[in-house]
Amino acid sequence: FTVPNAQLVVDYGASAAANRFGMAGWTRVIMDAYVGYMSNGPAGIYTEGSGGYDFRGVIGTPRLFKAGETISATWYNMQSYPITFTPKVSLRDSSRPANTNNGWRTMSTITIPPDRSLESIYTIDTASAGTYQVVNVSSNYTPPGYPDRLMLCDRIEYFTIDSGTTSIDHISGDGETGSELTVSPNPFNPSVNIRLSGVSVRPLQFRIYNLSGHCIAQLTSATNQGAVVWNADSEPSGIYLVVARSAGKTFSRKIILSK
Repeated sequence: FTVPNAQLVVDYGASAAANRFGMAGWTRVIMDAYVGYMSNGPAGIYTEGSGGYDFRGVIGTPRLFKAGETISATWYNMQSYPITFTPKVSLRDSSRPANTNNGWRTMSTITIPPDRSLESIYTIDTASAGTYQVVNVSSNYTPPGYPDRLMLCDRIEYFTIDSGTTSIDHISGDGETGSELTVSPNPFNPSVNIRLSGVSVRPLQFRIYNLSGHCIAQLTSATNQGAVVWNADSEPSGIYLVVARSAGKTFSRKIILSK
């Protein structure tokens, strides 16, 4: 079973000196003139009030981005109310989305509760696969009145699918003890209940992968819950993998869809 390997592109800090990078040759940060660093929450680069101006990313040495691999951006909501938005990502453009339509792709829509972080993802398709030297993300969010500093981008990650195979039911990292990922029923048809217990940070996000390591679904639990239901009515029978991350720990479970 191919399990995507998470590679850190950048973990933004409260200043440029505090940034962390995870890919060799990828250390040049780009950002709009109207955004900057903040220490709030996990720290990162805050958002501009006009989504067309908002961007931050990293430039590096050319590398191949394959179809089925995933770009993930983690956003933190600094407000006292939830924010729903649909970020964008480009592997071609190193400037504002408003200046050009150079390969900007829509990421998954997310609703972030107050004082919480969530990931938005883009799965690379065959049309956008290729060799590039930039990963650039925009909140693509323009609130009424154009206020900035509503959110910040904490980190950008890249999930490759060329890391070989791994055991199915595995746990890695240094997260909270006593945590457990459970699925029922299993086998299932067409819906399965997925729960991650024993973690304090909510809401939680779960990803579903097929045997090729492609992310085919991203599910987010309710604000105070750690459970979701995946309806696989449109998917073929077979083996899938549920992956959840919390507090630096990765959980995965094999599930079997039997129609």
